[in-house]
Amino acid sequence: MKNLSIKQRVTLYYAAVFLLITGLVIGGFYAAFGYQTNQVSQLSLERAVKNAFDFIETPGDWLEISPDFDFYVDDVTLLVYGPEGTLMLGHEPQSFPQNTALRSDEHQSIDTTLDQWQVYDLYT
Repeated sequence: MKNLSIKQRVTLYYAAVFLLITGLVIGGFYAAFGYQTNQVSQLSLERAVKNAFDFIETPGDWLEISPDFDFYVDDVTLLVYGPEGTLMLGHEPQSFPQNTALRSDEHQSIDTTLDQWQVYDLYT
């Protein structure tokens, strides 16, 4: 550093500051993009689950599901589970973890070796 001229030191200083600011801005964009993507996917998932109840009626202790019920809506796979957590209707995706504990009205993010899953359950 002592062998550099003042002009080279100033240039090096401004280049380092510029790289630092650029790195911070790119890091901020990356974090904001990840947060926004997560929020949009959670909103889409929640909307699909809640809209599915338009096709499900519960007269008494049993379910009546409309024949128009779609198990795959806007990249969301819908499944119907019984009270004990047993799958009643729908097909779980292949790499979906079988032992997932469902929690009512709460978003969960589950990471497997192959995929990342967003899970939302709604008890009624």
